[in-house]
Amino acid sequence: MVSGLLADRRRGLFPPVVNVILPTRWASLRLWAERLHPGAAFFISDRSCPAPAFIQLPFVEPCAVRLRRLISNDPFLSIGFVHVMRLQLTLTPATEPAPFSYQQRLTKCLHDWLGRNNPWHDESLSLYGHSFLEGARPRKDHLTFPAGAVWTLGFHRPDMPKRMVDGILERPRAAYGMVVHEVRAVEPPRFGERVRMAINGCVIVRKERPDGTDKHLTHEDPEADERLTEILRRKLEKAGYTGEHLEARVGFDRGYQRARVRLFEVHGIRLKGSECPLIAEGTPEALEFLWTVGAGEMTGSGFGAIK
Repeated sequence: MVSGLLADRRRGLFPPVVNVILPTRWASLRLWAERLHPGAAFFISDRSCPAPAFIQLPFVEPCAVRLRRLISNDPFLSIGFVHVMRLQLTLTPATEPAPFSYQQRLTKCLHDWLGRNNPWHDESLSLYGHSFLEGARPRKDHLTFPAGAVWTLGFHRPDMPKRMVDGILERPRAAYGMVVHEVRAVEPPRFGERVRMAINGCVIVRKERPDGTDKHLTHEDPEADERLTEILRRKLEKAGYTGEHLEARVGFDRGYQRARVRLFEVHGIRLKGSECPLIAEGTPEALEFLWTVGAGEMTGSGFGAIK
């Protein structure tokens, strides 16, 4: 009996391999692969050779999974993704149309890969986030991804990227017929104490009214900056930051002329978000945290991601 993934592969819908590109050390790559699948074949090129080393693993379905490594001097612990906070996924072209509000479907994929009963699913204050899909082509009533898509995910907890990759290797299907073809670990930029951050999606900011209902704040509302800063500081505190790190501030770049408001619906809830860059100030550590987990509310549902 031919498996679903193998049948997709024969129809040309499934890539022959999934590439996982990691900044790591030679020994740690071997240990990580052996833990993922005992008895994995390990191939390594000479350090002077420009070709990367790679590991070829038997896959749960009848195809190979290849983990390729780019030469890097960054420290990486033997097992785990302690220094990896952001993953960039490359997806194959979509075979189904996607609605304009597709974020709920992506969030389901994320938690399927992390494990259905993972402890982060229902967090009220998420220390992780994911972006909109890059590569969309709008049509009258839906989106298409004829050349595939790029999807970026950021995690504060060091164990989450490792669980993500494990889940992807077991079940590389994403959404709308797209399949993960490559997973790349993204290193954070060097931050000073003030930076302008471009947004990969929309920033959601809300304020509770006296009657208990929510008022959506956009880049046009001066009080939005205060609320964005409050959310950032609460997340920093939850993550264990103290002292001057909790003095970080973030707000919309009101000099940006092409800012706009967009409407979405998630779990039947109508949302209003802002497509507008941010200006952030704080310690380099606090700004790196913001870059990793995103800004505003509902970062765990695909909003507020930073490029």
